[in-house]
Amino acid sequence: MTHHLKAPLLTPPPQQVEYAGYTVPLYATTGILAGTGTSPEALLELRGLLIGAGVKRVVPCKDWHSAAKMPLSVYIGKLPADPAVQQEFRSRRSGDPLGIPEEGYTLAARRSKHGGSMIVLAGADHTGTLYAVRTLKQLIRKGPMMANVPAVTIRDFPAFPVRGVVEGFYGGPWSPDDRVNLIAFLGDHKMNTYLYAPKDDPYLRGRWREPYPEGELRHIRRYVDAAEKAGVRFVYALSPGLDICFSSNEEFQKLAAKASQMWTLGVRHFSLLMDDIFQNPNCADDVQKFGGDESPAAAAQAYLLNRFNREFVQAHPGASRLITAPTEYYQDGSSPYRKRFAELVDPGILVCWTGIGIAPAVITSGEAERIHKVFNHDMLLWDNYPVTDYVREKLFLGPLEGRDPELHKHGQFGYLSNPMEHLQASLIALFTAAEYAWKPEAYRPWESWERSLKEFGGSLHKELRILAENHLSSAVHTGESPNLAALLAAFWEDFEKGAPEKAAARLTAYFGSMRRAASRLTQMHNPDFVRETADWLKKIGFYGKAGESAVSLLLAMMRDSGEEADARYSAYATVLAQDTVDIEVSEPRTGSRRIDGENRERGESELIRYTPVYGARTGTNEWGYEVTVVNGRIIREGGNNSVIPADGYVLSLHSGQDREWLKSMTIVGAKVDIRDGRVTISVEKGTYPVPNKKVSADGVMEPFLQRVSSAYEMYVRWRENRGFTDPISTLPAWENNVLKNMTDGRADTYFWSGRAPQSGDYVGVNLGQTAQVRRVRISLGHPDPAAPQAGDLIRSASLEASLNGLSWTKLAEFTEQREIDFTPAAPFRAHFVRLKSSAVQTEWVMVREFDVTAERDQAAN
Repeated sequence: MTHHLKAPLLTPPPQQVEYAGYTVPLYATTGILAGTGTSPEALLELRGLLIGAGVKRVVPCKDWHSAAKMPLSVYIGKLPADPAVQQEFRSRRSGDPLGIPEEGYTLAARRSKHGGSMIVLAGADHTGTLYAVRTLKQLIRKGPMMANVPAVTIRDFPAFPVRGVVEGFYGGPWSPDDRVNLIAFLGDHKMNTYLYAPKDDPYLRGRWREPYPEGELRHIRRYVDAAEKAGVRFVYALSPGLDICFSSNEEFQKLAAKASQMWTLGVRHFSLLMDDIFQNPNCADDVQKFGGDESPAAAAQAYLLNRFNREFVQAHPGASRLITAPTEYYQDGSSPYRKRFAELVDPGILVCWTGIGIAPAVITSGEAERIHKVFNHDMLLWDNYPVTDYVREKLFLGPLEGRDPELHKHGQFGYLSNPMEHLQASLIALFTAAEYAWKPEAYRPWESWERSLKEFGGSLHKELRILAENHLSSAVHTGESPNLAALLAAFWEDFEKGAPEKAAARLTAYFGSMRRAASRLTQMHNPDFVRETADWLKKIGFYGKAGESAVSLLLAMMRDSGEEADARYSAYATVLAQDTVDIEVSEPRTGSRRIDGENRERGESELIRYTPVYGARTGTNEWGYEVTVVNGRIIREGGNNSVIPADGYVLSLHSGQDREWLKSMTIVGAKVDIRDGRVTISVEKGTYPVPNKKVSADGVMEPFLQRVSSAYEMYVRWRENRGFTDPISTLPAWENNVLKNMTDGRADTYFWSGRAPQSGDYVGVNLGQTAQVRRVRISLGHPDPAAPQAGDLIRSASLEASLNGLSWTKLAEFTEQREIDFTPAAPFRAHFVRLKSSAVQTEWVMVREFDVTAERDQAAN
């Protein structure tokens, strides 16, 4: 036994922990004394835990006297515990097990005054006792002879009475196995609630009147059984508000019958949700009954909620408090609806809200207190993190952030997290949410995140960290890829000074770790996670490979090794073409549709063909879907205002009655044939490599790759010495506001970027040859100073010059300037001149003119 023991990491961290400095062995023969009323689930879990730790014989003890004769005795039971056990607690100053809140527990492992050792697992209730067992599981450590636990006293309880997950996202619902796995995870992490409200379960919403078929009932029975075992409340949520006649007795009886069907399966927790519906009445009877109210919608909803609460919930002993979500669940302040909802809804019903906004970055105690006063009910925070149903191309793998540590003191009775449709990937963030909900005052997001990665990733937690740290940007976190971003910034700084070798080595090493992590994680012992994240893993692997190739290209350019640089660029371009995923088409399909016109403005529900005769782009608005066709094959799909290829055309379908036709028929590589005014799209059976649209390292890797491509383009132009001015930029153009507009000498045209600049993005000109520059004038922002886009400028900018497009010299710095007029004390030599962003900003960039006054450098040319 030692007094220098490393304290184990416990999750969620307990409220109070005191270690005594020695260990308690788990002897081969161990006694268990079960208190009166100890739940069978807790007792069974304890026996399995001890046997799994190496205990050979578990002896049931009838009383404390017989338990004291064992080398190790374990007491398990509800509070208050056996008087003799309490006396033992106090005699050893282990703490008083009384006075612990609901779902709390006391755990003590000590030497006994009788000469042996004892472990006490005393819960305030059945759930608290289960939590004591699960904390004991985390304490057990393998030893050379036998397992042991540290001598410790823990007094623990949750901050939020309700803690858990709401399956409330739009998109593909979880599978039955997913839900059972989630329930087990919730129990293991001391979360007590699973609110079953999948938006795509028709029997909860559109078909709420219909009883479940037997096959679906078997799934729900399975969830109920899993929840009981895990100590989790399975909350069944109905959402009838889309079409129910609130005042109808017939409708109510159907609602009650549906709930009764669930009750017979063992469901004891219910929710009636009124979110994401209209406030218009659904029937004439509702108009007559509630139309005179200040808020007819609130009055109708309160009538149904109160009746269901009174006639079903309260009429069934053992049912818990009813949960609802109002229609106005994210707005700030009061309104006629909220006022009447607060006044009319039974005060015992729990009310959900999402914070101010549907997915807010921050939720403060002030906001929580304000909303609590508006609704005047106990509130449940329905936190829309890490849900991604509004950005399905992304993963949110960062920790929960931005939640005030004192929300539970300001009317918030519970915390529910709404995850992604990718369950296993969601567990990384849910781990941190569980720690927040249990002990918010001590919650440290990034420390919790590291613990989550280690638990989830196991031996591959370092690889998992690389994946996760490149999927951090979300509603609660604005930054992305911190390690990669820092390495890129250091690399570009050294590169532009002409000495990039050391920074290049560090950056290349990180790109290699990305590539290897993507490969290794595919072998993870979690096939569901691998399946869910397959496209993102491929994206990270692609970025690693592309990054390595990009750095190799840039170094060849820096050495001015022309043939080597060209070869490196060829390899780089080959890698860029590999950013694809394979789509399997098992059965061929063909579809035809009339073309409504050619080379004219797209009207509602119209399919228009655009050829190069029309111009550079289709000029369409966002309400549609387009495909680009070259040589009779689709080469690009999605979006609007597409570039029209010189050797092909674009098909553009406006959002109308058949808006999904083109999208449903489209896959990159499909055949397209136009005859007699009709287009036919044929998709043959086979494997199609299509662009990987998943987003990783958002706002970090794509700008880097664009900058690399731009650097090579400048390098080639410098070598070719073309002799004419050409605009350059790392920023894409928005619609028809192309780069050449900023060098056309006209005040009424402009280049407008398609995104906000990152640090290092630039606009500028290639002079075509080395020249003596005498003056640089740049006009930024919209021509009209009163226009909203007047502030679309590079807010923190540096004017720079380069002879080769690789190494740059800073000439001047500017802040918040619409008009830049720079005249050097003496002319300077340059082949390229640029205005570079020195910081990240949210506004896009508009450049009206970028004018350089220069003369040919006779010495260089």
